[in-house]
Amino acid sequence: MNSTMLAVWLVMSAPACALYAAAAANRGAATANVAKFSWALLFASAATFATMFAPGLMEAVGALALMSMLTYLAVFDLKALAVPVWPTLSFTPPGLALALIQGDALEHALSAGGGWLAFRALDGFYRWARGRSGLGAGDALIAALIGAWVSWEGLVWSVACAGVLGLGWALLSRANRHEALPFAPALALGVGVFLIASGLSR
Repeated sequence: MNSTMLAVWLVMSAPACALYAAAAANRGAATANVAKFSWALLFASAATFATMFAPGLMEAVGALALMSMLTYLAVFDLKALAVPVWPTLSFTPPGLALALIQGDALEHALSAGGGWLAFRALDGFYRWARGRSGLGAGDALIAALIGAWVSWEGLVWSVACAGVLGLGWALLSRANRHEALPFAPALALGVGVFLIASGLSR
């Protein structure tokens, strides 16, 4: 299979991989809830475009893998308002391995650790100021995962996009300030936006 055919296969497989990940997170019933299925379609679209606009085959493979992983975690969070610890942890080493192949493993490792520390520090400050948790431990693990895959620049931009998306979601859903909202879906879409923008800018 030549590089062109492989690229076409990756793009075509992106929505299937993302929807499969969504179904797995929802234990095979992603279509049982319209809201979850709508989110899954958003993730599938993000995976498709992130793969399509990747600058190279390795980047396309990475985008497909990362978006599939994040789709799984996002739909799980939508269902349970939590993310599974061990799957999240297991998704981080492949990103570091890819970075090692590309020659920038140290930067990605530091980004993963920095992302985790930053989220835990923000949660600690919020807990001190408001008396309750604002960002869960699972969100910190996802931040570490994102840092491992897309380094500090991707982490910063993804979290910034996620913040805007999360705020918009809270306003549109008219959630009250005491209501917990899952942040993993916004983080997943934030990464998708970053990957697409990064691919288009190259």
